[in-house]
Amino acid sequence: MGPATHFGETDVLPEIDASIFRAYDVRGLVGENLTPEIVHAIGCAFGTELRERSNNHSVAIGRDGRESSLGYLVALAEGLRQSGIDVIDLGLIPTPLVHYGALKQNAGAAVVVTGSHNPSSYNGLKFAIGHLPFSGKALLSLHDRVVRRNFRSGEGSLRNYDVLDEYVDEVASQIHLEKPLKVVIDCGNGASGVLSRKLFEAIGCDVYVLYEEVDSTFPNHHPDPAVPANLIDLRKAVVEHHADAGLAFDGDGDRVGVVTEKGENVWSDRLLALFARDVLSRQPGSTVVFDVKCGVSVRETVVESGGVPFVSATGHTNIKQRVCQHNAMLGGEFSGHFCFPDRWYAIDDAAYAGTRFLELVSKASKASELFKDIVQRPATPEILIPVEDNRKFEIIKHLTRCASIDDGTADNTDGIRIDFEDGWGLVRASNTSPKLSLRFEAETGPALSRIKCLFKRELERIAPDLSLKDWL
Repeated sequence: MGPATHFGETDVLPEIDASIFRAYDVRGLVGENLTPEIVHAIGCAFGTELRERSNNHSVAIGRDGRESSLGYLVALAEGLRQSGIDVIDLGLIPTPLVHYGALKQNAGAAVVVTGSHNPSSYNGLKFAIGHLPFSGKALLSLHDRVVRRNFRSGEGSLRNYDVLDEYVDEVASQIHLEKPLKVVIDCGNGASGVLSRKLFEAIGCDVYVLYEEVDSTFPNHHPDPAVPANLIDLRKAVVEHHADAGLAFDGDGDRVGVVTEKGENVWSDRLLALFARDVLSRQPGSTVVFDVKCGVSVRETVVESGGVPFVSATGHTNIKQRVCQHNAMLGGEFSGHFCFPDRWYAIDDAAYAGTRFLELVSKASKASELFKDIVQRPATPEILIPVEDNRKFEIIKHLTRCASIDDGTADNTDGIRIDFEDGWGLVRASNTSPKLSLRFEAETGPALSRIKCLFKRELERIAPDLSLKDWL
């Protein structure tokens, strides 16, 4: 782990910025509102929380490849140990493998030091107790505990554990390709670089890897596969290498994007529909969870395949919670999070999702053929509009209360989604950044334009200062 850094009980803790405690995780600016001293205090608080909630006082921890992550991991481990927690350090690995390691080592909780797909100036912490995310109101109570310094004391232990080979062996033991595949993988210089080559070769692929070296400056492109511009290099490489498919991972390896042999990007909701059809062929009548940003094809495919659709608020923590609550066999969201309790663990695991996709590709003539029966309607990617954190929820509240959109049915599961006979539109507050999140889908191009104009009109009426000129 590196040399220990000690934080005494009498040290003065800097003022805590409440805004770093977000809906899904802790996330802040390195050296500004997120420092090693603050991470240490959060470790003390989370360790205390675990001791009050569970008899299992051990925590598995891991980190992404950001320059600040090792120092934060050291501070986190010491905070946990000072609260009486035994720490299992899994090192630099993708986020899903921290949760996998926690399960395999029978840890009571897991914490990942990661800034996910955010720029390198950010970092953060993701938490789970048992198999469920520690998020929402629980994170707000953690903030309160840090402010009050309401910490238990103890002397926890520390040990290292290498989970990588165990994970690769278990995945390879259950994924069966019906023919050899050539695959291009874009790690985006993120944490997946330590895993991808070994994993996909183990399941029988001929692998060509882009941007495998872990580099926290992300010198080649931003590691977010949900943004089409970040897939340009992958799409080109798939065609040039005559590959059967391409996979791209985000910075901490918990989200995946896919590309067909033609170099075509497949939206993650259509990928989820494909997974649903496969899972429901073996688990008829089971529930499939998906978020409000997903297109109509997901619900259509689930119903046609004999499953039960369940719409969730966006966010991997929400998806996992609903999967567990409803004993669902599959869960996913538009950003590229997927979990497969049908044959795997109830954790969102991008690498495993990639192997499941390739398993299906190996059974088909071509990757593109898998999607021919899943309707692709005119749609937008996620559109993000900058807005101050303290305004975004107020705008959504005002829009929900006062929007004048005729002939549509409103759904307030997460923000406001209006469904029309020929399409739908959504606007919600991002829980990870100071932005509004929008997405649109329709039966035709003109219908898509009409729905976007309706939402633009209402947003301009409620918040005329927003920058809306670039998304029509």
